[in-house]
Amino acid sequence: MRAACRAVLVALALATCAPVDLTVLLPGGRADASLATTVGCLPGGAECTHAGACCSLACVAAVGAPARCQDDGPMCAVVGGPCTAATDCCSGVCSAHVCVADMTVATCSPAGESCTGGMPCCSLSCVAQRCALLSACRVVGELCDVGVDCCSGSCALGADGVLRCAALETCTTAHGDTCSNEVGEVCTGGTQCCSGRCLQGLDPVNRCAPGGGCVTACERCSADSDCCSGSCVKVNGVGTCQLQRGCGEGGEACTAASDCCADVPACVGDSYAGFNRCGVPGMSCLAGGATCAFSGECCTGFCGVSASALVCAAPLSVDYAPCRANGDCRTPSAVCSRLSDALVCIPPS
Repeated sequence: MRAACRAVLVALALATCAPVDLTVLLPGGRADASLATTVGCLPGGAECTHAGACCSLACVAAVGAPARCQDDGPMCAVVGGPCTAATDCCSGVCSAHVCVADMTVATCSPAGESCTGGMPCCSLSCVAQRCALLSACRVVGELCDVGVDCCSGSCALGADGVLRCAALETCTTAHGDTCSNEVGEVCTGGTQCCSGRCLQGLDPVNRCAPGGGCVTACERCSADSDCCSGSCVKVNGVGTCQLQRGCGEGGEACTAASDCCADVPACVGDSYAGFNRCGVPGMSCLAGGATCAFSGECCTGFCGVSASALVCAAPLSVDYAPCRANGDCRTPSAVCSRLSDALVCIPPS
């Protein structure tokens, strides 16, 4: 299984392509630089609060000591299996020495539970008759410790006392569709994603992917400057881009010109993103280095991250550097995905 870290702090000077400084954090924010840098789960020896936190799906408690991930197992027990503690169970619930799951609370099966196909699994991926844990951020329904574990940014306590990644409230885009699937969530088509893109990356299933350029309405953001609309609204600490004028600003996704504001009155193609975006009709393409809102504006065919600006350029970002789309990443086959609350270039393992 792809090894991975619980949280990564990314420090990068993109302009000089400085090396990335990665610090591994254990639950509770305690740093441990001795742990290997990984993506989405904890390596052997790390303190854990549930089996799904571990790449091995084995979180083993010892008398008088905190539970720790063990690379050599035993893997967590499935529903109906024996247990002595919650960490023994893939579901995170041990009742009367039996692993249980309340399916009125848990709407899908988390990593480690038994399966014969992908549908019962939160990850939609069943490997060796166990639900698989996907790379990078955790999808809705997977167990979590804190919000930054989750693609949605929301780790919510259920009625059964288990913390799980939760979907954000549905949001309305410039073209009137509603969505709640953020970048990293599993999908079968782009219309299920707030970003409008659904791609296969490092995992055997499709996941919502960023479209490049400015961040469109309903997608997660950290600052107003991230958003095509210029408005990043935070609720319970999680920011999403929101329309300010009730119409699409430059770069917003659209299906018709009527979706767009009067100063960007055209709905033009963006071949990189694979959907149309609000822009200026008949505008000549922008040369390399010019400031852009989306890839369809660029003669280079891509609008990417350079320092703190979006510019028409070829791929710029090194491994684990900030990105807005796969095209930002220099490493072949790397994907731009959410890790520790930031979009970064994640190389194949």
